[in-house]
Amino acid sequence: MSMTRLPGLSLEKLHYGSHQQVWDLGFLLYKNGALTRRDNFVEAMRSGQFGAPLSERIELVERLHEVVLARIEAGKSEQTIRSSLKALKQFWGYLEDQQVEISLSSITSGFLLWCESMIHRVRIKGDLQPKTALSSAKKVGALLGRVLGNESPRPAAGLLRLTRIGSLGGGSSGFPLVKADEQDLSSLPNFGHLLADISHALDAAAIRGPRPISVDLSDGSRLVIGGGLRKPEMKVEEIVSRDLRLMATRARMPLGEGESVIDQRPSLLNQRIEAELLIFIAQTGMNLSQAAKLKIGPLRWQSKGEDLLAFRVYKDRRAGEAEFRCFKEYREHLRRYVSWLGEVGLRDMDERIFPFVAVQGKIPSSEALPTFQATRGACAELGVLYIAPRELRKSRVNWLLRYVHRRGLVAKMVANSELTLIREYIRPSPQIAAVEITRFHAKNESLVLAPGPGLCADSERGPIPIAGIPAEAPKPDCISPDGCLFCIHHRDVLSKEYCWKLTSHLHLKKLELALTRPTKNAPDHPVVAVIDRLRGKLKGIAAIGSRNSAWSDHAEDAIRSGNYHPAWDVEIRLLEALI
Repeated sequence: MSMTRLPGLSLEKLHYGSHQQVWDLGFLLYKNGALTRRDNFVEAMRSGQFGAPLSERIELVERLHEVVLARIEAGKSEQTIRSSLKALKQFWGYLEDQQVEISLSSITSGFLLWCESMIHRVRIKGDLQPKTALSSAKKVGALLGRVLGNESPRPAAGLLRLTRIGSLGGGSSGFPLVKADEQDLSSLPNFGHLLADISHALDAAAIRGPRPISVDLSDGSRLVIGGGLRKPEMKVEEIVSRDLRLMATRARMPLGEGESVIDQRPSLLNQRIEAELLIFIAQTGMNLSQAAKLKIGPLRWQSKGEDLLAFRVYKDRRAGEAEFRCFKEYREHLRRYVSWLGEVGLRDMDERIFPFVAVQGKIPSSEALPTFQATRGACAELGVLYIAPRELRKSRVNWLLRYVHRRGLVAKMVANSELTLIREYIRPSPQIAAVEITRFHAKNESLVLAPGPGLCADSERGPIPIAGIPAEAPKPDCISPDGCLFCIHHRDVLSKEYCWKLTSHLHLKKLELALTRPTKNAPDHPVVAVIDRLRGKLKGIAAIGSRNSAWSDHAEDAIRSGNYHPAWDVEIRLLEALI
């Protein structure tokens, strides 16, 4: 088949940077075309590396091209379209690698195979995250669903129901993968302080000054910002070559009066803008794509409780709809940042509030979103958890919920419905759950000290054995400490001291077992059931989290060193003397 008869499959309506490769789905027509880098494909194709295009793929690829064009025309996010195309290339590459037939009639079976392979990678190989697998399946499924004629609002749903991919979590056949917010909310202040420190340090004078820039952070640590230097930590005086030493010295010198900071220090400008953009998202809750396109202009501020509403001021009328909502303290910070844009000359070049600068002459697409590489690098260097824009928005919502405790009010504050808030934003909080559980037990149970370790929830009703109690186990009688362990009213205590007490009790029972001389046909000694029960309780407590596991480890260390809990210390030492 000649090249002139092939359909045009380029996606020129997407926005591209000066050095970006135009997306063209023509590589999908050739055997192993998807296994080649896109920027190398055209040259390899012209050299005959892939042979002739495969006619059985033409109808499928044409339909895919139409679906993507329709998305572009409909104004869908270019970031979403590009990520779907990348997922499609990965899917196609898998089919090529497995030598599976690719055509309109066989694409559904190929999709099912690909989903099974991702499940295998998640559960067996462990080299793929469940969230990534599910996201990729949804993106490709949405494209193929439209190709196969599914015109519903959720075109991927029909294909996904044929797979087991939903069992990974978040799908229609699995429970959502909801992340607890304990780590994010506790790490949020550290991340925020780092962004603020970078913002304050990279003023106009510092950016024009010598490199690298050493920043003393508010927590007492220090961050070294190279500002484009490949080896900022290098000692220039130790360079042997005179020419290289001179080049390194000049690279570290302050900029001259006539030198442009935009041309010479773009990475420093971008690092400050990254920090400001993340601070803005954390303050306003605006999504990344909207914030990145926001333009500088006169704003009218209006107080609303503890917040400020920012209205865009237009020439012929007083103001339009509110652009964003933020805390009052942020207004002054934003004013200083906008003033900085003017000082470094960015206001004259770009009307956006967050105008990222081209590095090495590579001008990004107008639709391209920042990847925050400089901020990620700073976080990795300092051991601070990096929080992505989407997670920042979710953390802001959960932080508000912690203090307001009213979902309806928070939903209005972030301009979402309460249902969207529950589905997309709210995370379970271990702290709040612990408080609610404690309140429930305080209201419904009257806990008293038990004869054994732990507490008794209902001593007035009398002892009731747990279901499935071993026949040889001691029966609960509100007298025997061992019997308490097999009563339904027994309650464990999540504390370091309780783990020490249980571990000491376990050691005592092991000593008792060592002193027994069971006959050949004798049933299991009751102490065996007690030992199993104590081990199960300790294992369950340790499995709750790293802190609880540390309690268990500390208790075992104490027992090995002969440090026993006072409740069992005398009995243990007496038995040790007998043994």
